Amino acid sequence: MHYTIITSEVQGERSIPQSFLSWAFEGRSNKWLYAVGFVFLIVMMHYGAALFFLPITLLGDYTTWPPAVASLAAMLVLLPMILIPFLWVWLVHKRPWWSIVVPKPRIEAWNFGMGILAALIVAIVSWTYFTVVLGVPISFGAPHWATYLPVFLIAIPKVFMQTTAEEIIFRGYGMQAVRTFTANPVAIVVVTAFAFALPHYPNVLMNDWPWWGLINFALPALLFGWMVLRTGSLWMPMGWHWFNNFSLGQIIEVNNGTASGPAAGTAIMFSDGRPSLGQQTGITIVCYVLIALLINYLVGRREASLGDRDSQPAT
Repeated sequence: MHYTIITSEVQGERSIPQSFLSWAFEGRSNKWLYAVGFVFLIVMMHYGAALFFLPITLLGDYTTWPPAVASLAAMLVLLPMILIPFLWVWLVHKRPWWSIVVPKPRIEAWNFGMGILAALIVAIVSWTYFTVVLGVPISFGAPHWATYLPVFLIAIPKVFMQTTAEEIIFRGYGMQAVRTFTANPVAIVVVTAFAFALPHYPNVLMNDWPWWGLINFALPALLFGWMVLRTGSLWMPMGWHWFNNFSLGQIIEVNNGTASGPAAGTAIMFSDGRPSLGQQTGITIVCYVLIALLINYLVGRREASLGDRDSQPAT
């Protein structure tokens, strides 16, 4: 079945939800304004944080602060990074601030929860493969709860702001920007996935990967872009991205067999002998294809159920 990405027309007796991409042509819409805005928001996300962090550094060496206080300061620094895209859309494009995320102002709990569930499934399958099939050592550690718990709780909104800012900029504003140049869904997803992966090259170097290790950042970006086209909003990739980064940052320590970090402990730790780049890429591709099929099935069933409910006459 063909799915449109910008309308809410009925196709094949099935109503396709309107996509937030249709907002790209509302308000002050100019493809070159979008191109400049996309670059501006990316620069602000990666380098603007240093400007917001400057007042905190003037207070002293924040690395010596209690972990919870340092984590809270880092969260406050992230706050402007999530607000700037909303302000840009509202002030520059003269349209509702929320239109960078959803077609209508609403919280899509089902899509957000599905993103979390899908990320959890992929994590369980991948890590089972790493440990059972590849034999990568894994250990469990009990965190120092007095230190770990407050950092853990602060990290919930902190990671949400960081990952949501990335989704808003790349899958939100970025996909709307590309939409003003082309209606081709493949181009919309691929261009924004490349834009998302490229700034992660320092992560590739940190892992001692060759340049093509960028594929491990392009793959989730491709999946997230598909989720956006399939559901019409950012809520599902927001759920996945948040859970993935939160679990990796606060629950799991990769390639480190001892408790470390500001919280002085993590729940699960991979010891030396982590999977190779090829092994990670292979299992990621398999998991993403299977999870996309599952999501497509579940979303389709939900759409059909909602369609049947809406078609019932009022009593």
